[in-house]
Amino acid sequence: QAANARELAKAGGARVIRQERFNAKELAKQIKALADNPQGLGRAAHAAWNCGRPRAVEDLADLVESFGGAEMMDVIRVGGNNARGASQGLPVGQGAVRESAE
Repeated sequence: QAANARELAKAGGARVIRQERFNAKELAKQIKALADNPQGLGRAAHAAWNCGRPRAVEDLADLVESFGGAEMMDVIRVGGNNARGASQGLPVGQGAVRESAE
């Protein structure tokens, strides 16, 4: 978290309060400083927006899928060893989860 906060602060989109200094008084001081400078707050909001990755989940899933060449749903294990698919030699897209009668 600290590394992410530092990067966002470096870009101008956040302020970092170290854990040992984080208390109600320090937080109120930081909030007041932001409220007293609406232009600065707007710049910070814009900088934070520019740091965002709206497609991060999709990008990560695409990256993981590219490692094995199989559809993600074919290799996800559900309930232990019940998953079927690429890891069991079935063609991509042919995986299924078996229901157990136990």
